[in-house]
Amino acid sequence: MAVYGNQRYLKLFENVRNTRIYFLDKIKKQSELVFITKPIAIKVRVPRRLLLIFKEIFMSDVYSIHELTKGLNENSVVLDIGANVGFFSVLLLSKKNIKKIIAFEPIPVNIETLKKTIAENKVLQEKLVLQEKAVTGQPMGDLTLFLDSEKELTENASIFSGFESTHAQKLVVPSISLTQIFQENNLAQADFVKMDCEGSEFDILYNTDPSLLKKIKHMILEVHDLDDAKNNTEYMNSFLQSHGFGTTYYRLSAKSHVINAHQKE
Repeated sequence: MAVYGNQRYLKLFENVRNTRIYFLDKIKKQSELVFITKPIAIKVRVPRRLLLIFKEIFMSDVYSIHELTKGLNENSVVLDIGANVGFFSVLLLSKKNIKKIIAFEPIPVNIETLKKTIAENKVLQEKLVLQEKAVTGQPMGDLTLFLDSEKELTENASIFSGFESTHAQKLVVPSISLTQIFQENNLAQADFVKMDCEGSEFDILYNTDPSLLKKIKHMILEVHDLDDAKNNTEYMNSFLQSHGFGTTYYRLSAKSHVINAHQKE
């Protein structure tokens, strides 16, 4: 469950060493904030355009990071689908020593920022594997995404042309299916999957073989309510339950929810 109000500042102090920078920025705005995580020190760059995403992950704690890490160990493999500039991967690796995170991000300008962060942190070089691709359910080759601008850092890009009214540009990117991810990385299971991919969650999960879904122990996904048929939270929640997951969910925004799904033993 996300944290709200003043509790968010407590989360900031739990997750960041140099919190002073955040509060000074309220007085004099900076184009980029640079934080150091804790307990494991990772330098993370936060462009102002993406400050809201940083706050969701580091302050609102939408992935319940302490509960999440309880289910992980030094042999755990995590998939970060929709990595953006890597805030979730950074937070997780600042809290837990795991085997690796395989992160997927298709937008070149976001990738450039994430690569800078990786280059500045040895732990990310050792533990974070970046794949510059979108993720799908069915193999699709190249994929068309709609976004604000391919030249600016973006909070979201979607396979749906009407996902945001500001999405005026198209960008063709390479893709990989969830099944191919498991095959190419020789994964017997994924200990945790984080999914924030602006509507692609439906294709990814609905079009993946149920036998592979059973190899996912735990996942947290942002689900966007796009229609009254199958592309909505209630249908996705029922779908996951029908494939062996125990689920809970809460509202994140007017048009989205966060589903927390654990594979039942």
